[in-house]
Amino acid sequence: MSNENTPAVQTMDPTTPGQFLAKIDNGKPALYNPAAFDQIWRAAKLFASSDLVPVAYKGKPENCFIAIEMADRMGISPFAMLQSLVIIQGKPSMEAKLIIALVNDSGIFEDPLEYEIVGDDAYAQTYKVRAFAKMKKTGKLCQGPWITYQMAKGEGWLDKGGSKWKTMPSIMFMYRAASFFAKVYCPNITMGMQTREEMEDSRPINITPAPALVEPLQITKTLATATIEAPTGETIDPDTGEVVEELPAEEPKRKRRTKAEMEADAAAQAPTPEPVDDEAAWPDPPGTQQAAAEEPETEPAGEAAPIGDLF
Repeated sequence: MSNENTPAVQTMDPTTPGQFLAKIDNGKPALYNPAAFDQIWRAAKLFASSDLVPVAYKGKPENCFIAIEMADRMGISPFAMLQSLVIIQGKPSMEAKLIIALVNDSGIFEDPLEYEIVGDDAYAQTYKVRAFAKMKKTGKLCQGPWITYQMAKGEGWLDKGGSKWKTMPSIMFMYRAASFFAKVYCPNITMGMQTREEMEDSRPINITPAPALVEPLQITKTLATATIEAPTGETIDPDTGEVVEELPAEEPKRKRRTKAEMEADAAAQAPTPEPVDDEAAWPDPPGTQQAAAEEPETEPAGEAAPIGDLF
């Protein structure tokens, strides 16, 4: 793979036999290296005019330029990249067999990828596969995730028309297991790209907002066929929507009275005493009873005593 320590590469000029193109400095991206940019562009025009490239690259040097530049950074043959790099929905994707080749040639693992398979019948619902390999430096056994029928059904891989999962499931299980292994343990090899099979099996996401639970016409119909009482207690005319009965007016708040006003009201409401004509009801003047007690008793009136001669 390309890195800063990779020596410069000389490429034969296809237009002039015996002449070499400018040296490609693999330590710098082609976009920032004029000599490398010019060389890749000339090679891109050459591939675009060939009949051996896929339709996505034939007559399109711009697409060829991107594929060749990616091949240079990944350290693989430009022609192999053009044959295995597929454009789906405007995104480049690799074929699974190219990812397997990149993992096996990376030098990261001791041996090529191997597969652990559970079950003999690839059409059985219990069939599952995972890829594994051992790290060269540490000796660690790296095991990828299991690929099962439950995963294939959940992701919709089995529902697409012309799906290879229905005709060659054993191959699809291993392709997907290798792809997932690379995503987990060496994503730098694939530069984060998905496989062609994953892109073809992916389901489009519906981003259309869900309809409202109640349509406006249904609300209008409800208002036209029923009398609605507002939260305040008012009655609304179903035809015009106007209030036909107002709430009673609130009672005015009582004015706070002063103490003098309260005493005056109490005096005005007190009963007036009626005049008394019976003299006996009036008490005797002071001292009258005492004088009557001291007055001597007199004899009862009777016949007058004879009065003797005066002389």
